Amino acid sequence: MTSTSDPPAADAAAPDAGPGPRGPRLGYLPALDGLRGLAAAGVVLFHAQVGWMPGGFLAVTTFFALSGFLLTSLLMAEHRQHGTVDARAFWGRRFRRLLPAALLTLGTVAVLAPWLATAEQLATLRGDVVAALVYLANWRFIAEGRAYQDLFADPSPVQHFWTLSIEEQVFLVLPLLAVAAAAVAGRWLPTGDRTRAAERTAALRRVLLPALGVLTLASVVTLWVTYDPADDGLVAYYSTFSRASEFLIGALAAVALGRPRAVGGRRGATMAAVAGPLALGALLGLWVTTTDGSAWLYHGGFPLVAALSTVVLLACLHPGPLATALGTAPLRELGRRSYGVYLFHWPVLLWLTADRVGLDGNALLALQLAVVGGLAWASFRFVEQPVRLRRVLPGRRALVAAGVGMAAVVGAVGLATLDPPAPELVFERQADPTATVAAGAGGPPTVLVVGDSLAANLAAGLARRDATELALYDRTTPGCGLAESERRVEAGDWKAPDPDCAPGWEARWSTAVGDIDPDVVVLQVGTQEVWDRRVDGTEVPFDDPRGAALRRGEVDRALDVLTSGGARVVLVTLPASRWTTWGLRLADEDRSVNNPAWVSDWNATLRQAAAGRDDVTVVELGEVLTPNGSYQPELDGVTVRAGDGLHLTDAGQDVAASAVVPAIEVGAAG
Repeated sequence: MTSTSDPPAADAAAPDAGPGPRGPRLGYLPALDGLRGLAAAGVVLFHAQVGWMPGGFLAVTTFFALSGFLLTSLLMAEHRQHGTVDARAFWGRRFRRLLPAALLTLGTVAVLAPWLATAEQLATLRGDVVAALVYLANWRFIAEGRAYQDLFADPSPVQHFWTLSIEEQVFLVLPLLAVAAAAVAGRWLPTGDRTRAAERTAALRRVLLPALGVLTLASVVTLWVTYDPADDGLVAYYSTFSRASEFLIGALAAVALGRPRAVGGRRGATMAAVAGPLALGALLGLWVTTTDGSAWLYHGGFPLVAALSTVVLLACLHPGPLATALGTAPLRELGRRSYGVYLFHWPVLLWLTADRVGLDGNALLALQLAVVGGLAWASFRFVEQPVRLRRVLPGRRALVAAGVGMAAVVGAVGLATLDPPAPELVFERQADPTATVAAGAGGPPTVLVVGDSLAANLAAGLARRDATELALYDRTTPGCGLAESERRVEAGDWKAPDPDCAPGWEARWSTAVGDIDPDVVVLQVGTQEVWDRRVDGTEVPFDDPRGAALRRGEVDRALDVLTSGGARVVLVTLPASRWTTWGLRLADEDRSVNNPAWVSDWNATLRQAAAGRDDVTVVELGEVLTPNGSYQPELDGVTVRAGDGLHLTDAGQDVAASAVVPAIEVGAAG
């Protein structure tokens, strides 16, 4: 962010920083391509869950500000040269620049989805792709409640198109605003001045500056008032109205300058030598320290990042060390191809996984980056540049080809999502144990699985076993355990309980026990509990006696609920983790589920709670997956942990299921 992360500024990605051979040009500014390349790297590293880049999502704001500046500069240049703003021509250039590579990406995703997508992804893919095609992806994710904080929880392979959607919605309106402002400004000018570029530009600036200022302020206020921690800032993050200020700040700079090379003299030298490097240092500092759960981002933080980005790009307009550094060939070339990098990187990271290629860590990341780079190069060389420069499909044939392309994508995604299988982790065994017993054959035990996402992994492993072995019911809720209070997920920042966990585990599990009447209940939790907590405004540290008492009370209550119908409980311990998901990069990693000692304490609590009960059995899955007590991704050369350092691969799920089944059999027999 979602974000995704904004795609590179569309028209400005070309070497001439202009929209094409027939549109206004701004001259090539290599440092701006370098800034774009730097931001693209931040986005990719964030999405790759590189631990030292937790704030790479803020590159979205850098891209937004850069887009606002450059595209508004094009509008200003057109008005200065011709005295008018042609909105239709502007939209046509955007269409040619953005749509071909987007169609290529969406079509590729649709074709590959039947083989690579999960059932959950296939279930939403049709609507996601259509929303991406019409640049409404951000509103679709709002409507469906898919918060950006859920980015790594089985996301859509086109989730990153939300940024393109916001950008195109903003730039659908901005030319109309420029047209209206030009009309007003023209009426204010004396007849003799209307042919003079300087007077026209000055008049347009007098109209546009206050208009853009009011819209920027309105957007900042909207960001603030729509932020709701209970929904992880869903509306505030994805809404066009709340994020528009990041474009408008760049647009304001473009209008204030009048033309990109207007920064000169002492002011320009100061900007290039002092303000620009300081602003870039501040940006990079935020990229390596901020998580997107930080409330300050919604209280002026995103606009602040946009302002810093604008200072950097203004400094790039003046010769100096900053412009030289950002204009170096590697950053510059990455920036030129950053649109393709953005489009392809997310599905590659999502689908080119450790399970599929047998690599992990830096080796996996290197492979992913190489594939992204190759796809971006091919897209730029054979699709983006030829279409943008009208070397292929001139005139109306481009429109016809685009229509055919859109129809083909819709058709492909329709085939990909035709009768999708049931979601992998939301299922029920169709075996009917009552009917089997009535036939005198003796039925398999009825097993209910409850808990968080690790329990869902375990349930997936159990589901792959023979249907006659278990009558399995999955009632897991990823992200939801016993902890229904706030958790400290980073220094000074508390995370509220996920609203998806409502109505609470006690009500959910009581209903499930009553409806299913299981022989055995399998319970695995812990990833939400091994944290410092805050209950009714009072901090409860994990390593404090109050924390131990809180955890023990919750486990005891859970066991009482799950055994209330006579079922036996299989209590599964937690393996050590090295969770690298963006929301869990702490200032102090030791105060989290990544601390093996804390995980050990949690497992001791489970054993203590089970010790006095004859209806509870403990399965030491922690010792099976992490026999030395610390995180390890492999067992006997087989990768058992997913790339996020917490969840299980298919092989790991099978190992977990094999460890738990004997206890289920004993429980069912007892």
